[in-house]
Amino acid sequence: MPKGYQSREVLQQTMRVYYEAQRDANDPTTSTLTSNRAATLRQYGFTGHEIAKLECILPVVATTNAVPTFFWMLIFVL
Repeated sequence: MPKGYQSREVLQQTMRVYYEAQRDANDPTTSTLTSNRAATLRQYGFTGHEIAKLECILPVVATTNAVPTFFWMLIFVL
């Protein structure tokens, strides 16, 4: 899956530039949730590179957990 890997690398690199410049804290168009999450991570010693990696994986984590949970909830209700 070289294309997927390369795409993820490009996204992480772009996000890395964003978080290392702390644009999340200075850009008024950044959501409060995103800026608060990044600020909390920085308080615990995370670098901009690490925050970028975490932000890129969040959609995968959310959908990976939501689909099976919804399935079993539906089975339980039915």
